[in-house]
Order: sequence, then structure tokens, then C-alpha cells
Amino acid sequence: MSETKGRLSGPERRERIVEAAREVFTEHDYDLASMGEIAQRAGVSRPVLYDYFPSKKALLLSLLALEMTELAGFVAETIGADGEPLDRLRETIDVFLRFVQERPFGWRTLYLDSALDEEIAAAGRGLRATAVEQIGQWLEPDADRAGLPPGIYRDLSVTMIMAALRGAVEWWQENPSHTREEVATVALELTWLGGDRLSRGERLT
Repeated sequence: MSETKGRLSGPERRERIVEAAREVFTEHDYDLASMGEIAQRAGVSRPVLYDYFPSKKALLLSLLALEMTELAGFVAETIGADGEPLDRLRETIDVFLRFVQERPFGWRTLYLDSALDEEIAAAGRGLRATAVEQIGQWLEPDADRAGLPPGIYRDLSVTMIMAALRGAVEWWQENPSHTREEVATVALELTWLGGDRLSRGERLT
């Protein structure tokens, strides 16, 4: 269906295109997703779609940045909150899993296969690195209290937490009979107990 001229403002039209693209990229792999189908679902003509996004790659890169920003906002609301470290970590894990549950396209977009396109893969790596850096900053007070030295301990701890959450999500997707609360509880125990021992100065050597 075509858009009636003047009915939507520029930002509204762009938002409609973005939502249509989310649907199409969720249902189809990148190489099978069609700009024609996106335009049709958004209710705009193909020329109008290309006015906003000159290519399918440009549209996907825009979505990638948007989804990462929204994920960071989800998590920041909890990590930045007051409270004990354990409570904040518990809420952070649950919020992350809720984001995955409510926004499956967001999860899929954040971890696109690098074989698709090097520019897309590079953008994904850069955005994930930014997220790791942001989360590290948010968790810095907890790292100070735990006595973790700057450098490899802090950087790697955040990277491993995110990697563990990715693994938990993939496991959950293969075992959907378990609730989000169950997955969050086990992920918290596995993450926290390791961090708690480090905070008490325990090391393997």
C-alpha cells in the first residue's frame, strides 16, 4: 500500500520504515530480505524508502546502532541504580533477558554472522566493544569495592559476563520450557559466586 502524501511527518515515516525493516529482517536472513517488501509493509514507495536509506546495508547498519543503543538503555537503568552489587547484578541479568525476550530482532541483530558483510561485521564488533566499555564504567564502583585492579581483570570480567549472558540466551532459546526467572537465577549464581570469591582475594595461584 502506498503512503498518502503529507499524511506523515519525516520522523514518523522513518519510524514506520524502521519498524517494517525490523519485521522483515526478523523473518528473513539478510540476503533474502527485500527492500521492496520493507517498502510495502511501511506503506511507502521504493523511491521514498531509498530517500531515507540508500541501500539495504545502510538500513541494517542503522538498525544495528539503534538496537545496541536501546539495549544499553535497558541495562543502564538497572546498573546505574542504587543498591547492593548483588541486587543490581540480579536486575541487570533479568533486564538483559527481558530485552531478548521482548525484542528478538534486537538480539539477532547484535550478533549477525560476520560472513554476511565485513562492514556489517565491523560495525557490530565496534558497537559491542562500546557496550563493553559502557558497562565497565557503570560497574566501576563495584569493581573498586571488590578490589579488582584496573586493566585485564576489569576489562575481561565485563567481556566474560557479556559472553556468559550470550551463552545463557542461546541455551534458553534451545530450551524454551524454562522461564526467564529460572534462567536469570542460574546465570546470577554462576556469575556472582565467581565474582564473590575474587572480591575476597581468592586466586588460583
